[in-house]
Amino acid sequence: VKDKDPLEFEGNIVRISPQPDMAAMLTRTGISFLRENKEVGSTLINSIGMPFTSDNSFNDEYVSGTKVQPIAFSGDLSRVFVAGAEGKIYVIDMLTFELIDAGLMGNPGVNITSLACVGSALIIGEGNNYGGGAYSLMAMNINPASGEDYGQITSIDNDLGAHGVSGMAIGPDGTTLVVGIPGGRNSTNIAAKDDGKGKLKIYDLSTLTTGVSGGSIDNPVIVSLPEDGTGVVPQVISATHDPDHFLVSTVDDYNSGLLT
Repeated sequence: VKDKDPLEFEGNIVRISPQPDMAAMLTRTGISFLRENKEVGSTLINSIGMPFTSDNSFNDEYVSGTKVQPIAFSGDLSRVFVAGAEGKIYVIDMLTFELIDAGLMGNPGVNITSLACVGSALIIGEGNNYGGGAYSLMAMNINPASGEDYGQITSIDNDLGAHGVSGMAIGPDGTTLVVGIPGGRNSTNIAAKDDGKGKLKIYDLSTLTTGVSGGSIDNPVIVSLPEDGTGVVPQVISATHDPDHFLVSTVDDYNSGLLT
């Protein structure tokens, strides 16, 4: 044995990874995961007004509050983050579609409208359809290997107006964050022009620093929406393949509800 080269043996390697091209839809009874127009998994939550117990529910708690883009996939597609009620955040494993963490929390008691993931950070946008609150845009450490820093919150922006954040999206470059800031409430009626114009804030995530002692980010670029009275309530923000172009849907605008 000593006079010869050692023999090398290699066993079979099976790699298990989440499926790509997935979509997630939050409903009154749970979250459904779709691929090629077919449901491939689901996680149950309590139906509003119909509480029940399940081994795979969001801790048998209600999901309530204004939601715009409340679901975010992690960059490696291994987890999905869901904005619950009163600042709670749920984490679902994408291999088993089971709830694996119900202990993450933004600001307790404050509604989360939208989430977005980039790298090891979960961007959290607070807001409310009816206004009247103090809301924040934050970044949470979601790296499970970060020890005590896991779940740590860093404030990005506290100047978000009476309605806080509506939708938001991160571009394909992974550094451009576009956030909708409504000037009025989202309702079934056309928003009054005296509600004030909505706006967009564009942040450079490459300048974001986080940590237990605090963090910082460069001041955002502020984009004002049209002067014709439309664009009061920017809602869903969608990234495109072009890092310099985003789609912005604005509710309460007749025939003027999609901007780029």
